[in-house]
Amino acid sequence: MGHPRMIISCLNQFMNRKVLLISLLLSGTSFATTLAVIRTPKGVFVAADSYRISWGKDTGPFCKIMQVNESFIALAGTPDIEVRENNKPRVDLSFHALPFAKHSAQTKGTMIAKGASFVALAMEPFKRSVEVFKQTAPERYQKELLGHAQSLEVVFFGMNPNNIPAFEVVDFGVSEDGKGQVIVSPSFIACPSPTCGDDTNQLAILGANERAKVASQDPRFFTGDGATDVRRLVEIEIANRPDVVKAPVDVMQVTVLGATWIYRKPQCADIQPYSPPSSRQSRKRAK
Repeated sequence: MGHPRMIISCLNQFMNRKVLLISLLLSGTSFATTLAVIRTPKGVFVAADSYRISWGKDTGPFCKIMQVNESFIALAGTPDIEVRENNKPRVDLSFHALPFAKHSAQTKGTMIAKGASFVALAMEPFKRSVEVFKQTAPERYQKELLGHAQSLEVVFFGMNPNNIPAFEVVDFGVSEDGKGQVIVSPSFIACPSPTCGDDTNQLAILGANERAKVASQDPRFFTGDGATDVRRLVEIEIANRPDVVKAPVDVMQVTVLGATWIYRKPQCADIQPYSPPSSRQSRKRAK
């Protein structure tokens, strides 16, 4: 193994090279996404807008809700930091959240377990890419990442093994210590959880959410139809921030009967057949 000082010196020389360029496939937390999640004792309802920035340009409608086996995931914030040197990708320094999220979604157990797996896998790679981002694009780093408690957001949702509708939101926040070193801090919103009972209704709004949060504070806003309510929350942000949140809106519900698209555009994949936990348990009892 090389001498620690030599390793640090080589790293510093690399970080200061001007040939290193950064490109973001998706911009920061307050841009280019609104995701609304409502969990009730009957199911989980999720709505997402369709806006994506790739290489600084709007690439057209994009589906943000994806199935992984019997679970579902969606991402907001900055799920991609593409680092290029001499216009060639630096895989060792780039970060892409989706592969980590897909891997974690296959973790057995609850949505909380899947979120914990994501943190264990993704937090250090994300921090490494943010450090490169800070060195090479300091102004964008300060604007889009530093001080944001939701620089990256990932939601896992579906049915827990105990046949209870569930979701887990994992947030990566970016801050600095007194010496200016990057700190990435995870935070969580989950239901069910020790603070959210099985019979509790829980709301989470990811990404651009200022006006939607205000609307959600009025009890009269909610109709009792989870699919309608999450769609309306995203539409509020489309009206409020049409420059960064755009239609169409995709809506999915997951209950003990399975998963269903309520609204979807052609870019969203068909739901692959699977057996919810209740169906498997019923078959076992029948045998």
